[in-house]
Amino acid sequence: MNSFYTVFIFELQNGKYLLCPSDDDCSAQEGLFMYPEAIAFREPRAVTTVKQVESWQIDGLVHLYMHKYGTNNVIGGSYQAFGPEYGRVGKSVSACGISEATCGISEATCGISEATCGISEATCGISESARCYCTSEQIKFITDGLDELNARKEKFRKLGTESLDTIDNYRSQVEMYDNLVQLKDQYHIDRSIIGEIGWLQNLIINGTYTHSDYYRYNTLMQNLAQICQKAISYEIIEKQYYTHNPRLYFDSQAVHKECAGHEVSFEIFEQAIYTLINREDELLYDIEQINIADIRDRLLYQILTTKHHL
Repeated sequence: MNSFYTVFIFELQNGKYLLCPSDDDCSAQEGLFMYPEAIAFREPRAVTTVKQVESWQIDGLVHLYMHKYGTNNVIGGSYQAFGPEYGRVGKSVSACGISEATCGISEATCGISEATCGISEATCGISESARCYCTSEQIKFITDGLDELNARKEKFRKLGTESLDTIDNYRSQVEMYDNLVQLKDQYHIDRSIIGEIGWLQNLIINGTYTHSDYYRYNTLMQNLAQICQKAISYEIIEKQYYTHNPRLYFDSQAVHKECAGHEVSFEIFEQAIYTLINREDELLYDIEQINIADIRDRLLYQILTTKHHL
């Protein structure tokens, strides 16, 4: 990892700014590829570059721009989206204590004075020893985040040497993937119910139901009812008089202990449970065969490099 970086600063639409650290040149398109959240405000123009910036100074520069233009209007460094609620966890800009001395970037280089920025160590109340650069998030960005950004920049350049599909085809692939994920989620159930069914079977056979089991039993009945309704909607099982309320089936056997010492049929419930699980697993397998991250990157590259979409 290089000791010094050049931060390329781009002005986007609607008063947004993008700050891209790079160990070599960086185009506006590469910057947007490194920070995909900024693509909604594309058509960037270069504003300036800040050279000879050390890794630990990058977020300090981002903070200075945030204080001048607003936290919702600046993206860059370890901040992958606009707005403090989307930035690094637990690091509000007002809690960072950024001053020229803290940031390590002079006013002449940065172009933003402490007076313009409106924050100093005295205002913030954070001492030099407690400056925000010592947070685990900052350390992670310095050690891993910069390498990840550089890898994205290199991938952008590599995609430029490949034969790519059309934007429409990539969008169709993304839509297909999203539909598979949505369908998988529709089949999803809490699989801990398998263990609860085993508990209920033992309860019925041994005739050991007591008032202390009421809450667990009642919760299981509610969960079974939801699973049965889902299975009926997908035509996995047929509707029975007790599928909307399994207590009609199990109360006499578990609570009133009429079947103590005998096995009770759980067939329709097990069919509903295991069929839903199997369908979810089949869809999950199909989803895992799709390299959606690469597809999204290829789509993003085509959007960024096609003039019609800029």
